[in-house]
Amino acid sequence: MSTPRILNIKEFVKENLEQQDNNQILIISTFDYLERIIDESFTANWRLNYDRAKKCTHVVVISKSNYKKIVYSKIIGIIPSPYKKNRYQIHFSKCTPLKVKTSGIKLKFGEQPIGYLN
Repeated sequence: MSTPRILNIKEFVKENLEQQDNNQILIISTFDYLERIIDESFTANWRLNYDRAKKCTHVVVISKSNYKKIVYSKIIGIIPSPYKKNRYQIHFSKCTPLKVKTSGIKLKFGEQPIGYLN
């Protein structure tokens, strides 16, 4: 049995995202249910760098409980959360589930649930 490659979130997204096309990508790793996020077309209450996030055109949401579940979507808005100060909601268009290559890979989640790929 071979030793799995250990990838961080950014490396994992780069390897699995075929349609990058120089898009600025906001990466969110969460324990929230992806099905709910997909149904609602937004995810809420994130502490992020707004100036950096507003430059992002797309979002990738990865389930921390099952990183085979990953969705990709175009961002349609980043707005202040009405519930928590200094937090933001990310609204997006219809999500596309991504087929990911996980064979022989161990995913390393960082301490921060938000990342930027640009």
